[in-house]
Amino acid sequence: NPVIVITALSLFCYMGLETSMGGWITTYATAEGFSARGASIVLSSFWIGLMAARLITCKLVTPANGIMVIAVLAAAAAISIGLMIATRSKISAAVFVAITGLSFGPLFPTIVGVTFSKIDPGLYGSAFGIMFAVGLLGGSTLPVAIGIYARDKSIKKSLPIAMAAAFVLLIIALIMGKM
Repeated sequence: NPVIVITALSLFCYMGLETSMGGWITTYATAEGFSARGASIVLSSFWIGLMAARLITCKLVTPANGIMVIAVLAAAAAISIGLMIATRSKISAAVFVAITGLSFGPLFPTIVGVTFSKIDPGLYGSAFGIMFAVGLLGGSTLPVAIGIYARDKSIKKSLPIAMAAAFVLLIIALIMGKM
């Protein structure tokens, strides 16, 4: 089913992004000048933003507007990650991390909801299993790629990998809109 394949790829990007940011934000924040405690607070702002956005949007996102939401949030994520890379301000870095969390929040449930709106209910279990497995593959490869690239450089220099994944997610959302 092409819908399941495309949405599985979207979860590859999304879960790779969520795992990468969740795993590398403290390293990023420390490199930006935060103490260990401050870096933990920056990480918390990411997760709080993600959770808050997911809770706030649960009543606002529908199958009718879901693809637009995915595209807009993927673009917002790419921009906020780009700003994390470009900033020289410690405070701005923390703000961009929180914005990234806000942009991530609704993505997972929206991708699943859009998928379920486009397939037969008898496929829900299999579709979710496939999508989640591919998503976990993204969650296990993207953070490693970022870490390997950062090994000889810095975490900030490896964040374009995450930014590219967000752009790919945007492109996938546009493809989903055509299905």
